[in-house]
Amino acid sequence: VGNHDARPARPLRGDADPDTTVPAADGLRIAGLGWPDGADVHVHDAPGLRIVLADTTIEHRHVGTYDRCRTQVADLAADARRQGRPVFVAGHHFPMPLPVPHFWPPGVPPSEASRFFATLAAANPAAFYSAGHTHRHRRYRRHGIPATEVGSPKDYPGTWAGYTVHEGGIRQTVWRVGTPDVLRWTEHSRRAALGAWGLWSPGRLRDRCFWHRWPALA
Repeated sequence: VGNHDARPARPLRGDADPDTTVPAADGLRIAGLGWPDGADVHVHDAPGLRIVLADTTIEHRHVGTYDRCRTQVADLAADARRQGRPVFVAGHHFPMPLPVPHFWPPGVPPSEASRFFATLAAANPAAFYSAGHTHRHRRYRRHGIPATEVGSPKDYPGTWAGYTVHEGGIRQTVWRVGTPDVLRWTEHSRRAALGAWGLWSPGRLRDRCFWHRWPALA
């Protein structure tokens, strides 16, 4: 769930009835997730991996929060550890490195983010966190947990991330959309912010595509 989903539905444009609106949770339902109304966390167990989706949004705000879902995420991660499973946690917002945002959009304030990642690492050190929100590509660690920010299909360079799970680890691979009409738009969006976006968003290759080995689970 992204911050745009935590706002009132907007009228559809084009030939659609101007009074028609898009329910915020429809995208998740279309994806087959069936996110229950009012739930902060959704869990799915795949072979060799527990996937936890966390709602990090605050209604009508760009900034995010982990406090609302921290305990529930940790409990699910700890349960996965008892089963010998690593855990993949996906939330919309990223952990901010500084108390004051130094770029837009803001993520989760660092003190709150530190609590979240410390709790997650204690619950299950074989964890991986991925976020969107910034539409850029970055990789770093918080309390030993690898965390990534992944771009958007609609903004340059026009990407999505895939994950391959092995017995010993997980591989993130970022793919670029390739449809010609979409590429025309993403190349156009490259010039945003006086051309700075084309330099800011892609990040380094090692931010986008890499392999992470799971630590041993005691």
